[in-house]
Amino acid sequence: YSSTAEFEEYLRNKVAQENDESSVEELRDSALSAVVEVSEYKDFTKKMEKVSYEEVKKSYEEYAAMFGMELSDLVSEDDLKSYAVLNIQEKLAVQALVKAENIVKDEENYQEFLNRYMEYAEVTTEDELYEYYTKQELEDDYYKEKALDKVIEKAKVTEKEAEAEEE
Repeated sequence: YSSTAEFEEYLRNKVAQENDESSVEELRDSALSAVVEVSEYKDFTKKMEKVSYEEVKKSYEEYAAMFGMELSDLVSEDDLKSYAVLNIQEKLAVQALVKAENIVKDEENYQEFLNRYMEYAEVTTEDELYEYYTKQELEDDYYKEKALDKVIEKAKVTEKEAEAEEE
């Protein structure tokens, strides 16, 4: 940067972009929670529950290890089981949305999606990205994003004024 003003402008733009991205992710999370809440689920197979439990457990083990913690310091066994069920519900809801909305993978959009992930992971090639995520995980996230964007697009989103706290 040739001046302090240019650097400050860069920082303002970067912070604004990160805030926008954060807002979109929060909106997608809210949309997914709403869809899961109103959806009905048939009984899960024991195999589905076991696979989901192992996925969730592995994820929490990796997270705990990053901070030098034990899994039990981070999450209880009951919580792991609850998260595993929620994981199944979310996947089934997204699959139903993808099917209902006829969402297909568009190569140009998928490449943009991968580019965002590479930027987030601070890598420059797809091969490096695959060191962090499997192709299936990335495709699942792509479809999840597209499905939730359809929900948001069709939803009537309103913002509530924050209420002042009483002292």
